[in-house]
Amino acid sequence: MWQYFSLPYHRNFLIIRAYQQYDFTKAQRSATATKPEEKPFSDLYLQIMLNYSPYISVRYDTTYNFYGLGFKKHSLNLGLREIFLDYINLIYQEDSAWNTRQLTVDLRSTILNKIFTEFYISRNLIRDETTQMRLQGAYLHECYTVSLGFSVTPKDTKFFFLFELKGLGGYGIER
Repeated sequence: MWQYFSLPYHRNFLIIRAYQQYDFTKAQRSATATKPEEKPFSDLYLQIMLNYSPYISVRYDTTYNFYGLGFKKHSLNLGLREIFLDYINLIYQEDSAWNTRQLTVDLRSTILNKIFTEFYISRNLIRDETTQMRLQGAYLHECYTVSLGFSVTPKDTKFFFLFELKGLGGYGIER
């Protein structure tokens, strides 16, 4: 089920999506199945998107299991466009099935239409550790792109260089 709500001056102001699957073969195979994987109904997925303006959007996703687990996943995403930076994205995710809680921040900006910068960090709130951090800069030309950056995870640190010709491909080094 998808439902779109619009205002006279704003199209698709609120979007609600809900879906669930039913497996006829699982239903026919065992009416007394005990494991959720063997039941005919999948989890119920719900997504609510609020597009307040072209600059601000909020998205909430959740998953509900009818076979005893209840709400399994939650995700809240706040997106800001052209407010302070070109792109600001804040995401909070919680998954009770995998016992995870995570906070992600993604910041992007283009300076003078020639230099692209991105900072991305994802943090596991239960283990209190940074799962990934990335800093990248790129020079954008009409014919080519040159990128430099680094990425850090709990197990390794990588530095990278990429030279790319528009439409022809590129060459990169990652250490």
